[in-house]
Amino acid sequence: MTTRKDKMFSVFMSLLLLALWTNFVALVIFMIQAGWLSHFIPWIILLVMTALVWFVSVLSLPIIANVWKIKWLIKLVGDGS
Repeated sequence: MTTRKDKMFSVFMSLLLLALWTNFVALVIFMIQAGWLSHFIPWIILLVMTALVWFVSVLSLPIIANVWKIKWLIKLVGDGS
């Protein structure tokens, strides 16, 4: 049984995930356009951002799948237990 609190948390995690992926894509495009990928520091920023995006993805996708009963996503990422 999912509660209203679970659904609100799931919506928050979905929005956070969307924001992180959008930010990540924008960061990559900006770095390519600015020609910054020839320097060392932007690669560190890119690696940290990649780790953050994947960490949040791994944590949030099972929660989102279970709360909203998305069968194909549950099969893909598991039930979070």
